[in-house]
Amino acid sequence: MPEGLGRRNLFLQRLMHWPHLERCGLLVLIAVFFIRNQHVVGALVFGVAEFPADLGGDSGRYTSGADRWVADEPLVGKQASYLGYILVLAGLRSLSLAYDWVMPVQLLFTAAAACAAFGLGRDVAGRLAGFLAALWLVENPDIAIWNRYLLTDSLYISSLVITLWAWHRAVIRWELLPLVAAVMLLLWTMTIRPNGWVLLPLMVMFLAFRLGAWKAVLTIALPGLVLLVVSVLLLKPLQSGIQNENPMDFLSKGIVIWDYDAWNRQMPPTETDSTSDWRNIGSYAMRYPMETLTLVAARVGIVLARVRPYYPWQMNFRIGVRYIVMYGLLLLGIIWYWRHLAVKLLVAAIVLHLGVVGLTVASWDGRFLTHFFPLIAVLAGVGAAGWGRRWYLGRD
Repeated sequence: MPEGLGRRNLFLQRLMHWPHLERCGLLVLIAVFFIRNQHVVGALVFGVAEFPADLGGDSGRYTSGADRWVADEPLVGKQASYLGYILVLAGLRSLSLAYDWVMPVQLLFTAAAACAAFGLGRDVAGRLAGFLAALWLVENPDIAIWNRYLLTDSLYISSLVITLWAWHRAVIRWELLPLVAAVMLLLWTMTIRPNGWVLLPLMVMFLAFRLGAWKAVLTIALPGLVLLVVSVLLLKPLQSGIQNENPMDFLSKGIVIWDYDAWNRQMPPTETDSTSDWRNIGSYAMRYPMETLTLVAARVGIVLARVRPYYPWQMNFRIGVRYIVMYGLLLLGIIWYWRHLAVKLLVAAIVLHLGVVGLTVASWDGRFLTHFFPLIAVLAGVGAAGWGRRWYLGRD
């Protein structure tokens, strides 16, 4: 063996068996976490008067909803689709706290999400995979920035990965208490944002496959999915939640990116279909299947690419490098660990979220990708750990 290679192998062996390695990794995660969330940490130390929450275009919807909830008045418009977040704000209001104090709540959820990402990665491919998943989650500025906003995105990003971790652990243990906790987290995440509803059919299928037989799929999963479809078609609250997102109007106008008309696609006329009724999507898609599929593919593609034509080139370059590397590692993780139940769960969750984007629109600021970025981080961490393990074992 060459002398340089032998020294490198000896160093790696000593590093991997260093007793303080995990403690140093934890310190790195904590340091990166606080650096990325300086604004929220400042609010905790100096108060929200010095470091107030940033507001987005929809912030008024949530604060108004919290005001109405505290005043025992019914929610209006789209507010019911964001009930979970509104309840958090209403809880702050009932404690006589400013709405800005939602930032520390979101920060705590992000910390819990990092722990959940670590747990998922560790369960699949060991502690290195868990560490990388947690690191990529807390290091990503596109996630950290939402912790300072009075918007639903931060809580949804965190709650999604926490819920999937809880379901994976519950199904492995198959005990009553973990299952109840997983169901409660599922209901919570579903109420934060409208796209949280995709978790319901996902969990029905997940439980069915856990039982390990096609009979279970036929007796549990399919009736559950049928029940969900019937509920969507017949129950007015669910219909209103879907209609408020206006998917048929987006389809007929060929909108790819919300509030960016330059990339809109020319779509065939709607003829007799009303663009105000989302249920006309089926008939329209059947008449124009290629145009509809092309539009859906364009939306999904721009979400996964994450770059935007109106971003500075330096920003697009940084984003491009990050996601090219992560997608490559993600594919390796899926290929090498596909038999693992957690990998199937994460892939299904990503596909369902992409389906929601395909049926609606891609966001102007790319936030819809960040909603499930922790799942990408876990799979990429799994791929990186698998690659590292193979390289380490074959280094001689």
